[in-house]
Amino acid sequence: MADVAATLLSIWRDVLGADVSATDSFFDLGGDSFVALRVLARIKDELGYDVSIADLLDYPTVAELTAVVQHAYPEPARQSAP
Repeated sequence: MADVAATLLSIWRDVLGADVSATDSFFDLGGDSFVALRVLARIKDELGYDVSIADLLDYPTVAELTAVVQHAYPEPARQSAP
């Protein structure tokens, strides 16, 4: 869980350009639909989870989204090195 939460925090800090805690709301930090799409793309690229925009709307903090991702989404397939 710590790895997912740490990666989400890193993504949010980078995309939002703000200091973020696990309990800060994405939208209170200035996130909007365009920024949300960037965040979701980064989550897919960095963690392998295909998180929906609805999940980000319903669970707008890193803490909430981490819990949802780890319980609702199957473990992403990791590609092995050639």
